[in-house]
Amino acid sequence: MVAVNDSRRRLITQVVLWAFAASALFYLLAEHRAHFFSVLVFLVLLACPLMHLFMHHGHGDQSGSSSERKHEAFRRYLSVHPYDESNTVYPIETGEWQDVETDELLAPGRNPIVLRGESLLTPDLAEYPLQGISLSSPPRVCVFELCRWLAEKRRDQVLAAPIERRACVPESLRQILQLEEWHHPDLASSEPPSSTEAFRMLADVLVFGEPSRYVPTVRSNTHWKNWPDGGTL
Repeated sequence: MVAVNDSRRRLITQVVLWAFAASALFYLLAEHRAHFFSVLVFLVLLACPLMHLFMHHGHGDQSGSSSERKHEAFRRYLSVHPYDESNTVYPIETGEWQDVETDELLAPGRNPIVLRGESLLTPDLAEYPLQGISLSSPPRVCVFELCRWLAEKRRDQVLAAPIERRACVPESLRQILQLEEWHHPDLASSEPPSSTEAFRMLADVLVFGEPSRYVPTVRSNTHWKNWPDGGTL
């Protein structure tokens, strides 16, 4: 009832203001026609913010909150551009393996995790060094350190499956090249992709559609061991 009364009150206010404006306009035309046309341009400019204030204010209240309007606009956009969305793959389900106070740490001890539907226990502390993983805060284990262990032991299960990789790719686009390692630029040091051999070759592959143009001579550096601070920044 309050919303209806507020809406009616705004409508009455706008009607009164427009009626007053119409009366004033009639008086100016009848009594001061010569002066009126001399200031017509300024009246038009003055009317712009007034129209925005009275017309758009009411429109905003009727169409829901700002977040609702943004969500609806994005939904309509995706209905026309279905491949412009991004999807995130979570191969590990949330559970008791995460610390209750901070989800960046594993819970103490060995706890079950579910990886792609398969249940297994978090590794023993002695298993991490066997994969070249030095724990940053032993005996606690960070989530990114568990991810490194899984990448070494269960690589195929943590990588995106073919259907997941193509979730936002039109079916008409065929895959011409797949890389699992390459030489990546050091973006933190302001190294642009165009300065690296790998990205220049990838640009040629995309332009000419010829995978054979990708013949890198620089050693790949995308393995986590090449980025010791990864996961801690």
